[in-house]
Amino acid sequence: MNRLLFGLVVFMVSVAALSCGDPTGDLRGGPAKVVTDPSSLFLTEGQTKSFEVRVLDDQGNELPDPVVLESFPSALVDAEIDSTFLLGTDTVQQTPLPTKTRTKINVTGIARDSGTIVVTSGGLAADVPIRVLPPTGAFDAAFSTLTPALTEEVTITTPAGFSFAPNATIAFGGDTTAVFVTNRAPDGSSIRFLIRPNSSGPAGLTGVIPAYDPALRLPFTTTQQVTAVAFDSLAVPLPATAALNQEVTVDLSSVGFQFDTNSTISFGGGAALVLNRAADSTAMTILPLPGSQGPGLFDRIFPAVLPQFRLKLPSKQIMVVAPLAPIAGTAQASTAPSMLTPSGPGDKTAFFDAGTWTGADITGDCDPSFQTCPNRAQYYKLVIPTAGAVTISTDWNNDADLDQVLCTSVTCAVTDFTAGTAAQPESATYTLAAGTYYLVIVGFDVDPRSGILPSQITVTMSE
Repeated sequence: MNRLLFGLVVFMVSVAALSCGDPTGDLRGGPAKVVTDPSSLFLTEGQTKSFEVRVLDDQGNELPDPVVLESFPSALVDAEIDSTFLLGTDTVQQTPLPTKTRTKINVTGIARDSGTIVVTSGGLAADVPIRVLPPTGAFDAAFSTLTPALTEEVTITTPAGFSFAPNATIAFGGDTTAVFVTNRAPDGSSIRFLIRPNSSGPAGLTGVIPAYDPALRLPFTTTQQVTAVAFDSLAVPLPATAALNQEVTVDLSSVGFQFDTNSTISFGGGAALVLNRAADSTAMTILPLPGSQGPGLFDRIFPAVLPQFRLKLPSKQIMVVAPLAPIAGTAQASTAPSMLTPSGPGDKTAFFDAGTWTGADITGDCDPSFQTCPNRAQYYKLVIPTAGAVTISTDWNNDADLDQVLCTSVTCAVTDFTAGTAAQPESATYTLAAGTYYLVIVGFDVDPRSGILPSQITVTMSE
């Protein structure tokens, strides 16, 4: 009986509590502050954003006190209270509709500048700083010319209310290397620059400072587009055909271009070996890959009048290189073909040869008792014109183990096994007197996967 009575008492207390309305009502005080979320607004011209306003008491409770849009800079933005905004939920009351505790204000940017929106409730107020920016893709900076000549400098000037930071950048196609800055105005109002040939489009800018907040660094894209001088190909003289191991000199002086120290030339995707570069950077001597063909693709070249920029351009002329074939006489030292060797310090030569592997090894490098040794070699005659240090390197086209051996006579009685290692490529620097030597490429072991020796070898020599 007591247990039932206890339950009845609890039920009656609960009903009494519910009949009193909001149980936290006694905890609410009067309005203490007006807050906004967010506390400031960034927007672009034509863009609409909003913020919410709440009136709070000292304990942070939201109050239903009405909010007034007191003032806003009408030349800068258009602002209005959103009458359709969903009512607040800071209440347990469901019917009738909840008491509204939040106010939403919509703001639309009109003109680029900064200002303040003021909202009030009773005697309380809150300021909302606003900043209106140009749209990212609609920054109306002005170029002095939109179609500059090859060496013509271009000046970009910021619109009113903006300036360039000292480290501001300009890019075309996302590439800052397409621009070479020649001058920056001390007040940041403009930048003068050269533009790389074949570049075009609007400029991507970083480091733009709005006058209303010098601490900001903003990115923009210009509305105007610049089109630089364009080169589609170069009329560089090239032979229509090249024999195997024929050196080809490519001269850019007739088309007004030069090579840099890292320039390459390729035909049909195959990069030629670079042998020598002219001191004035106008020419390079190359050895094209066997069987390569197509227009030459010149990478990292530059107009002689614009050494600041690097371009990749094709030639108009197509060249066809003879395919790889065995060099005659490589089966023994006595019939070894005489190969072109460096003429002096700074010179470099090279050759390609097919791997025929028909010569017996007379150097002693490949021991016939070693079953994995194929006992095959190829021989080349080297006539060194002047005494000095010569670096010789041998590379090949699979994972076989080749050794590079240098003999001082046709009998290979005296041999140098410095480059007889497991490395690929094999390479050594020899200090040689002027005279005749024999280079022996020994097939020490086959490719472990294919079981064969390489079908192509490449030898380079330099002083």
